[in-house]
Parts: sequence; C-alpha cells; structure tokens
Amino acid sequence: MIEIKNRYTNEVILKVNRDSLIKANLSEADLSGADLSEVDLSKANLSEVDLFRADLSEANLFEADLSKANLFEADLSKANLSGTNLSGTNLSGANLFEADLSGANLSKANLSKANLSKANLGDTCLTNVDLTKTNSSEANFSEADLTGANLSGANLSYVDLYKANLSGANITGADLSGANLKGANLNGANLFYVNLKGAIIENYDINFTKSNTHLEEIIEEIIEEIIEEIQLSNKNFADKFNSTQEWLGTLREEYKELEYEICKSKEVWQGNKEMKKEAIQVAAMAIKGILSLCKEDKK
Repeated sequence: MIEIKNRYTNEVILKVNRDSLIKANLSEADLSGADLSEVDLSKANLSEVDLFRADLSEANLFEADLSKANLFEADLSKANLSGTNLSGTNLSGANLFEADLSGANLSKANLSKANLSKANLGDTCLTNVDLTKTNSSEANFSEADLTGANLSGANLSYVDLYKANLSGANITGADLSGANLKGANLNGANLFYVNLKGAIIENYDINFTKSNTHLEEIIEEIIEEIIEEIQLSNKNFADKFNSTQEWLGTLREEYKELEYEICKSKEVWQGNKEMKKEAIQVAAMAIKGILSLCKEDKK
C-alpha cells in the first residue's frame, strides 16, 4: 500500500493498493499539494490529474501521460519528463529548472511564467504552446518544434535553438541575447522588439533583416540619417526652399534617383545601400520642405 501525502499538511490524500506507482492509473485524481518528490511514476496514467502546487522534484515521469493535467505552480525541478505526454497541460508558473523534457509532447500546453532555466527540451513538440514570460535562460530547445508558439516577453538568453522550428511563432519582446539560432526556421515569426545581442544566427532559414528587430533603434538610426542629410543640404544651400516649385523640383529629382535604384534592384532588398541612400534623401527633402512651410507660417 502506497500513501500519497500532502506536502504542506502531511495528511494522506490518496492510498494506492500497489507496491509501486510505475504504470499506475491515477487519471483524474485530486493530488493537489501532493508530495511526489523522487517518486517513480514512469509510464503512469496521470491524465487530467490535479497536481496544483504539488512537489514532483526529481520525480521519474518517463513516458507518463499527463495530458490535460493541472500542474499550476508545481515543482518539477530536475524531474525526468522525457517522452512524457503533456499536451494541453497547465504548467503555468511551474518550476522546471533542469528538468529533462526531451522528446516530450507539450502541444497546446500552458507554460506561461514557468521556470525552464537550464531545462532540456531537445526534440520536443511545443506546437502552439504558451511560453509567455517564461524564464528559459540556458535551456536546450535544439531541434524542438515551436511552430505557432507564443514566446512573447520570454527570457531566452543563451538558449540553444539549433535547428528549432519557430515558424509562425510570436517572439515579441523576448530576450534572445547570446542565443544559438543556427539553422533555426523563423519564417513568419514575429520578432518585434527582440533582443538579439550576441546571438548566433548564421544559416537561419529566413530573410532575416533588421526590419523586424529592434524597431525603435532602427527608426532612431533612420531619423539620425535624415537629419544629417537635411543639415548637409542646409550647409551647401539655403536652410529652406525659396518656393514650393523649388521644393517640388528637388523632390522630383530625388524621387527619380530612388526610382532608378528600385528598378535596377530586381526586388533585392537586403544590403541595398544605394536604394536606402536615395530613400533617405527623398525623406530629407520632404521634411525640409515641411520645415520651410513652418518657417513661412511663423512670419
């Protein structure tokens, strides 16, 4: 007879007439607050079990079925969850520090605000999973399937995403500093405001340009270049246009030069410095004309 006790009150919450919990059927049981630390639950049926704030630290859950279980704020630190079925499971706020989740199925699971630091999620199914605001620093996601996953606001610093599939994932505002993104598939991923400082992104499977990262910094750089172009024009010529016709003529001239660069580019965007230069000049002359109008209004 095995007695499962509450970790907080030490009261017996379930008695199981077995010598071990290996392959045990505990489906839909109420084990909230249970002390199951270091327990062998390999290949057990724990589907739809309530493990709210339970202690499963260093437990063996190899190939167990935890589908649709409630593991809200549960302690799964250093637990063996390799090959485990965690599809649709609530792991919000759970502690998975150094847990082994390799080869597990976490599709549509909720891991928001969970601690996945140094966890092993290699070759794991994480499709449409909620990983918002998780601490996943130094975790291993190599070759994991994160298609459609929500990683917004997550700490992914120094994670290994080698050959991971992040197509269609939402990574808005995530910290990917120092991350390994070699061979990762980021097609259709939302990377706005992502921190990629020190990240390794060679051989990525995406047209990966600055246009979808660090948006505020990029806009600031563009504005600085426009201001420099206006200042150069003011130095070489007058600080305002003498007439609207002069403004229009200058804009036409700059636009024709931009049009020429666009036509010869053959839809090649990345690294086209001349196209960018001409676009900056068009913007600069447009703004200089607006400034000229403002000066006339103040007279």
